[in-house]
Amino acid sequence: MTNSFEGRKHGKNAVDKAVGRSASTLQKRRTDQNGKAASASNAVGGHARAMSSESELEDSLVPIANMVYHTGVGQFPATAQASSFNPSPEVLEIVASLPETAQMFFGILGNIDNELTRYLRSLHGVPMINMNDILEFPSSVGPNLAVSSNGAGALGLGNPGGSWADCIADRYLVTEPPSIRPENDATLQAVLQRSDELVSLLVTGVYSMDDIQNPESTEARLVRETEREVVTATCTLIMTALIHRCVLGYCGHKKRNKARQDDRRLVCTERFFRVYQALREEKTLCRDVLQEDSEITYLVNAPMTALKTKKNQKHTNDSRKIKEATLKKELNTLKQQQSPMQVLQTAPEHAHGTVTPAVVVSAKGKGKRKISIAMDDSPHGNGGGSGLARAPKRSK
Repeated sequence: MTNSFEGRKHGKNAVDKAVGRSASTLQKRRTDQNGKAASASNAVGGHARAMSSESELEDSLVPIANMVYHTGVGQFPATAQASSFNPSPEVLEIVASLPETAQMFFGILGNIDNELTRYLRSLHGVPMINMNDILEFPSSVGPNLAVSSNGAGALGLGNPGGSWADCIADRYLVTEPPSIRPENDATLQAVLQRSDELVSLLVTGVYSMDDIQNPESTEARLVRETEREVVTATCTLIMTALIHRCVLGYCGHKKRNKARQDDRRLVCTERFFRVYQALREEKTLCRDVLQEDSEITYLVNAPMTALKTKKNQKHTNDSRKIKEATLKKELNTLKQQQSPMQVLQTAPEHAHGTVTPAVVVSAKGKGKRKISIAMDDSPHGNGGGSGLARAPKRSK
C-alpha cells in the first residue's frame, strides 16, 4: 500500500530511457518540419474546424516529454503537487480497508484535482484528503459501464458482493498486469495533471491529415465528417482506458493481447505518445476506435503493434491491387494483339507444322456478326489449303 505514494525507488532506468526516446523523437520531428504553415482550416461535419499545424503540436508535446524526463523518480512537477501528498497514519489506516484497486488509485491520484481524477475517484470509490486532512469519499459511484464496455476494468467499484458487480468484474479481470508497476512510473502524475490538454491533442491527432498518403480515402473522409463532440468523447475514453492500462494492466481478452515487446514496457507518457502517433498516422485506427469501443482497449494496450499491423495490411492490399492492375493490363494487351483483323493481317503463309488461324463467323442477333479465332494446327489446314475454317451452320 505504501509503495503507491512513497519512495518510488525502482524503475528509474526504464522511465528515463523510455521518456527520453519520446522527447528526442518529438524534438526531431518538430525540427524537421519547422517550416510548415502555422495553421490550416478544415470543414468537419459542416463546421469550420481550426486545426493546429504539426509544428505547433510538437511544440506542445515536447515540453510535456521534457518535463517528465527531467523529473526524477519519486519527484513530480510542482504543478501536480504530488510531492506534498503525505497522508497521516490515521488516513492510511482507513484507506487500508478499501478494495485493492481503490487503494492503488488513492496513492496514484494523490491530491491532483481535475475532471479525469474526479471521474476516476467516483468510478473506483477513491477518497480525497481535504484541507482539514479528512478523507472525503465521492458521493456516488460513477457510470462504470461506460468504462467497462471498453475493457478498461471495473474492479473495486466500492459496492462489491452484488451479482451484477461480480459479473462485470469477472468479465473485465486483469489478464496481464503492467510490466512497469504504477508506483514505479513517475510519469503517471504528469499525464494525470495534463489530461485535459492531452485529450485535446488526441482530438487534433485524429483530425490531422498531414502524415497520411491518401487524405481522400474512405477512412479519412469518415474522420472529417465525424462531429467534434463524438471525437472528443472517443478521445476521453481513450485517455481513461490508457490510465487504466498503466495502473491495472490489460483487461481485455487474452486472444486479443497482440502486444509485441516494444509495446509492453512503456511508461505512461510514452504510451500516450505512441497512441497519439498511431491515430495521427493511420486513419483506419481512428475509424476503428470511433466505431467500436473494444478497439480502444486494443489500441492503448499495443499502439505500435496496431499501427504496424494496419500498415502491413495496407501494403498487402496495395500489392494485390498493383498485381491485379498489371494482370488486367496484360490481358487487355493480349486481347488487342489477338483481334481478328490483326491476326489475319499478320498471319504467316500456311506451311507444314505451322499454326494458322481459322476465322469462325456466326450470326449473332439481327444484322450482327461475331468473329472469333480458332487455331488450326493440322498439316494441311482445314479444307486442305487455305487454313480457314468454314463457318458452322447455324442451328435451327
